[in-house]
Amino acid sequence: MNDKKKLPEVPPALPVELTAKRQAFLKRLVENLWSHRDSTSGEPSQAAAEVGDLVAELREQGMFTEAASAARWRVEFSEKLRPTDYESLAAAFNELALVQSAQGDLPGARASLDRAISIQEKHFDPDHPSFATTYSNLSAIQRDQGDLQGAQTSIERAIAIDLKHLASDHPNIAVSLSNLAVIQQATGDLEAAQSSMQKALHIQSKHLPSDHPNIAISLGNLAIIQSAMGNPQEARACMERAIAIQQSHFDPNHPILATSFANLAMIQLDEESTPAARVSMERAISIMGKHYGPDHPHLATALNNLAHIAVAEGKIPEAVTLWRKTHAIRLKALGPVHPSTKDVAAALRRYDPTWP
Repeated sequence: MNDKKKLPEVPPALPVELTAKRQAFLKRLVENLWSHRDSTSGEPSQAAAEVGDLVAELREQGMFTEAASAARWRVEFSEKLRPTDYESLAAAFNELALVQSAQGDLPGARASLDRAISIQEKHFDPDHPSFATTYSNLSAIQRDQGDLQGAQTSIERAIAIDLKHLASDHPNIAVSLSNLAVIQQATGDLEAAQSSMQKALHIQSKHLPSDHPNIAISLGNLAIIQSAMGNPQEARACMERAIAIQQSHFDPNHPILATSFANLAMIQLDEESTPAARVSMERAISIMGKHYGPDHPHLATALNNLAHIAVAEGKIPEAVTLWRKTHAIRLKALGPVHPSTKDVAAALRRYDPTWP
């Protein structure tokens, strides 16, 4: 008797926001997957992997709701029809975690990565290449949760695993070095951060065209480091170059541009270009409003930074209002003891005499 759990007999509805070409592709993919759902061949796993590619595309386009739906569908498919395809199942939880993180659901993302790690630890050697991906993703979640030491440990472990399987100048190593640099900058180790970022850019320049989106990300990260090192002009040049690359690849309202404009705003504030900083930050917040919910941590960061711009303009009541909104979001998303929540509370105690 076959007691294997099955998915519903009707495939999931296709996201209506997709282009006609993508709709047709996904329709063929789902039909193929469904026709092999009881098969012992490799067809279902291949189809599930292609769904993973679709999830990544939707996430990169900022279509987070649709990406989350497809990611959960892939996890469900993998768990029920291919429970022994451990690499595919761990990959499905990794992809779901990335979407949850983009939506601001950090606890959910951490839980998904914990599931992936649990699967990998049971079935793979500690140096299996799939661990590198999971630890890299875990590092980003830990960083956003304020656990910088854990984040650095995870990304360094990911790099160590990758170096056992890849050349030292492989593009994947560059991505990890770029992520390591962000953490090093956050911990105040600016020289190490600059060194890691320059290594990342050197590797990328060997393999990628100068206007590749990954180079834009590295330039944006380098800009943040330059700003922290007291080089606002160099920082602005890097960030403006990053934005120019991103604008050539993405829709004007893509969330990656929101992040870049928000970072540009803080560099402009360091240069005392307050009016320009406000324009950039308000543009970032406008883009975020199209993709994120009102309680998203990224929105809280932008509101917090706009509050600092308001202070520089002498608009204290506006700053207090923005900080109160920021505090409410961070209290809900991160908790009262997270350093980011505490920082906002400290600002409110300084500028708002009514704050408890």
